[in-house]
Formats: sequence, C-alpha cells, structure tokens
Amino acid sequence: MTGFEFLFAFVSLLLGLAVAAVATGFADMWRGRETLSVGLATPLLGFYILMAAVQAWMALWGARDFLQMTPGELLRSVVVAMPYIFVARAMFPLQHDRWTSLESYYERHSRVLLAVLMVSPAVICLTNLLRGLQLQPLDVLAYGVPILMPAAMMLWRRPAFHWLGLSVLGLNALLLTFF
Repeated sequence: MTGFEFLFAFVSLLLGLAVAAVATGFADMWRGRETLSVGLATPLLGFYILMAAVQAWMALWGARDFLQMTPGELLRSVVVAMPYIFVARAMFPLQHDRWTSLESYYERHSRVLLAVLMVSPAVICLTNLLRGLQLQPLDVLAYGVPILMPAAMMLWRRPAFHWLGLSVLGLNALLLTFF
C-alpha cells in the first residue's frame, strides 16, 4: 500500500462517517415524519454535507500525485473531515429531545453549525497557501463560497435566505465535484 493509498483510505473512513450520519439522520427524519415537521433547512444542510464529502473525495483523488503520507497530512485530514462529521451528527436532534420541528431546531443551532462548516474550507485554503500554491479562479467557488455564504447566513437569520444559502452551498459542492 502506498502512502497515498493509506491516506485516501483514512480520509475515506472519516468522510464515510459524515455520510453515514446524514443517511441515518435522513432515515430517522423519515421515520418521525408524522410527529416531526421536517421543513427545508435540514434536508438542504444534509445535501450540502453529502456533496461536500463527495467533492472532498474527488479533490483528494485529484491531489494524488503530490500528497504524501505524513503526520501533518493525517492531522490536516482529521481537521478537514471532523467538521463534516460534527455537523452531520449535530444537525439532527437527539431522539429524546422534544423538538416538533427540524426547522426550529436548525434555527436554534444554525450559528454553531454554520461556523463549524467554515472550518474545512478555511483550513484547506490556508494550508494550500502555506504550501505556496497559487489561488486559481475556480478557488473562489472552492473556498470563497463555503466560507462567505455561511458567514452571511450567520448574520442574516431569515429562513428563506438560509434555504437559498444552503441550496447554493450544495450546488456549489456538486459543481466542484466535476472540476
């Protein structure tokens, strides 16, 4: 096994935890649909987490020629993947919580969830700059949108703006998957 193969397997495990948490949350959401109002924010946030995980896998694959298995790369991988795992778990209330609406749960916890979402693109951007990599025009989508959109959403609390912002984040990650 090469160093990249080991690193890819490690990151895949971490991102797989986020994907599994979203899938499990969606299943719980479906099971509780008769007593729990779903709304739009939580499904859109889940879509973004799923697309961000896919995009991260593709970006890692694209960097396979120059990434090395080092303690620094392992640590960076943990710091990049952990926010997605955290949000994927924290975006759904616990079963014993007494929420009647996922929309109100999201509204109550959105600032923390959005702040945590900004960590991964910020760390990737910063480490790439520290490596001496030049920012490319497409990096506005890769780093600017996932950092600036949650920041704007944290300031503007209107539900429709959050639905739009979460849609933009998910579609942005989907678009980046193919570039």
